[in-house]
Amino acid sequence: MRVKRYNEDKTGFLWGDEVMWINILMAACMYPTLLIVYVVLKNEIKTTIKRPGKAMTLFGVQLSHEQMTDPEIDEVLERFNKEMKQMFIIIAIFPVLAFFMPWFSISFSIWMMWLFVIFILLFVPIVRGNRRVKAVKRRRGWYDPEELSDSPDDHWYLGMIYYNPKDQHTMIKKPSGLGSTINMARPAGKAVAVLIIVSLLSLPVICGWIIMQEFVPIHLTLDDETLTATQIIDNYTIPVDQIENLELLRELPRWSKVSGTNMDNLLKGTFENRTNGDFEVFLNPQNSVFISFHADGTLYYMSGQNDEETMAVYNRLKGSRLEDRAVTLKALCFPKTD
Repeated sequence: MRVKRYNEDKTGFLWGDEVMWINILMAACMYPTLLIVYVVLKNEIKTTIKRPGKAMTLFGVQLSHEQMTDPEIDEVLERFNKEMKQMFIIIAIFPVLAFFMPWFSISFSIWMMWLFVIFILLFVPIVRGNRRVKAVKRRRGWYDPEELSDSPDDHWYLGMIYYNPKDQHTMIKKPSGLGSTINMARPAGKAVAVLIIVSLLSLPVICGWIIMQEFVPIHLTLDDETLTATQIIDNYTIPVDQIENLELLRELPRWSKVSGTNMDNLLKGTFENRTNGDFEVFLNPQNSVFISFHADGTLYYMSGQNDEETMAVYNRLKGSRLEDRAVTLKALCFPKTD
């Protein structure tokens, strides 16, 4: 089924293929991020190699200059470079899937999860390099006997993370590459670790919520006292006796979003235009009929999941309004007397 774009329906305030433009924008922002991370990680290894005559750290493992020139270490570096190129290509291809997705939530989620993939896959060759260099160092007997119980290499987990409770410094100079890193054993380091973990774990949660926004249908329900607009949760609960100026609409006015959700099949939140100022919207713009009304000084535009649901609510509200007017008119014409 072909999805209608906003410039083809009633509102007319969005132009072109929105999802495609979002993909182009995300690609323009994300691909440089991939390139920067890739170049920085590769440069750290190159900087280590270009320090002849000094003890150095490769993938978090201390080596002398002579050990760095060993053929087995050269082989580890060759495998690292090859794996980095492979990971780069895999990561670069992955988000192309987003350009074939007609749904905003799926496309956006692909890009967000791609960030997670970048920082996982590009570090995989470093973790493997750390294990391989340690294996070579053990097999060749390069560890000093005094280091076997407390080697400096043991403080570099996975070749990237420095964790040393005996080191009182929060920031330390990186043994390879440029700049400094944080000691994750210190309170500040643990706080940073928690922040990173929470940030990474929040990505799937955010993506899941956005997907639910697009695919979980909206509903309008009406009982004797309350009109309820629901999608996942009750978004609006409006007393029926506060509803005024009820109208059935075939076209929606032009407006722009202030806050909320703006998707092909869902408009929800606060919108505005020059005529009405700010107002609340809860509707599926792909429907053909909508209702508008005022309640407690606020203007609302709403619809149900489909036209049938919207019409059912409108007819019941209209009938309720007529009943209220009849009761009022009867009270005026035939006042009770003691």
